[in-house]
Amino acid sequence: MLELAAAGYNELGNRLGQANCIQSLGDIHLRRSDHDFAHAAYQKALAMYRSISDPYSSGRALYSLARLETTPKTQRQLVAEAVAALTSINRPDLIATLQTEFPNNP
Repeated sequence: MLELAAAGYNELGNRLGQANCIQSLGDIHLRRSDHDFAHAAYQKALAMYRSISDPYSSGRALYSLARLETTPKTQRQLVAEAVAALTSINRPDLIATLQTEFPNNP
């Protein structure tokens, strides 16, 4: 169903709706332990969020990617990018969540 919704949003030219469906597909596949699919979906959603300058959703996608990342350096970079995106929209609540889950990151 999410694939159909994403296609419908694409036909309407609604990139945010399409990206949200793709992000949700990533979430579903993460719960199913299909990390490769989840990673690809989060990357695609992130690119779409960035193309429409949506820092909230970009931060959410970066957070999801950080949760999947196994390389500490890359994980720190993703967390730092998420913090920067969320700082730009004054969301200290979400930044606190990131810092709680990733205490060794900036």
